[in-house]
Amino acid sequence: MKTFFRINNNQLFSAGDVERLGFKKSDGYRIPDEYLEKQEFVVMRTCHGIGDWCIISAIPRLLKSKYPNCKVYVPSKNMLKLIYGDMLKQWGYGTYDCSNITHDIFINNPYVDGCSIFCVFTFEYPIQGIP
Repeated sequence: MKTFFRINNNQLFSAGDVERLGFKKSDGYRIPDEYLEKQEFVVMRTCHGIGDWCIISAIPRLLKSKYPNCKVYVPSKNMLKLIYGDMLKQWGYGTYDCSNITHDIFINNPYVDGCSIFCVFTFEYPIQGIP
């Protein structure tokens, strides 16, 4: 079982255990139009290993290719600490501070406009072909 999390007003909530993260297209869940129209995106995860973040490091480029004038942000160190607190220690590598993960992965990414201290809306969709 996997735990499905929601972030609302910079607080992490468990939405319960699920067999599969994300939604089927047939469920009808969509990103609200007003969110897409604003074109400000925060790339966020609930797993904080280096590989967990590297695997989504192309999302800013993909967002910029679909929405050329959009702004793409990654969570700041303070935001990660605020939302996840001690949970970040589960992904530690010796003395590595996982609250630095977004800085370390995205520091030279030209498609990232900055760091965010607030997450307004989050969603997760399954990636096609991955169980």
